Amino acid sequence: MRFLGKQYAKGESQSPVDSKVGGDERNGPARSTSHPLRPGRNSGSSRTGPSPWAKDPPRDRTSLAARAVAKCQDEYHHAYAIAKEKGLAQPKALRMASVAYKFAMPRVESLNALRAAITCIAQGIALEVFDGRDGSQLLYAAQVAMSTLKAKGKKK
Repeated sequence: MRFLGKQYAKGESQSPVDSKVGGDERNGPARSTSHPLRPGRNSGSSRTGPSPWAKDPPRDRTSLAARAVAKCQDEYHHAYAIAKEKGLAQPKALRMASVAYKFAMPRVESLNALRAAITCIAQGIALEVFDGRDGSQLLYAAQVAMSTLKAKGKKK
């Protein structure tokens, strides 16, 4: 059998890449055929880790508010399920879930985090985590914090 002008006997490798990587007495010691600046062309590369040319995984474009609400809801449902597994009564289970929801709320550090907290408060009011008075007080506090953060941003 001929391959690029070279005759191969039966049982010998028919690929020049295979014969160079494995190494034998005719070709000398084993060596990699991949180019050091072009990883991924040959699986025999001695580099470890991700290739600098590899595509990054797709970026999570979910908004901070959506992630915060999802986290709060997950904690709410998780705490409720644990309370029911322990055999607690419905009001006690709902109270545990409400506390878990409140602890999962984002801290107010920036305008985006504040918007996420407002979204969580609104969702909490809908889930009856906050009663009307607590919800309105939290929303008022968020309004004051937002005006403070916006004023601080304008001064800079």
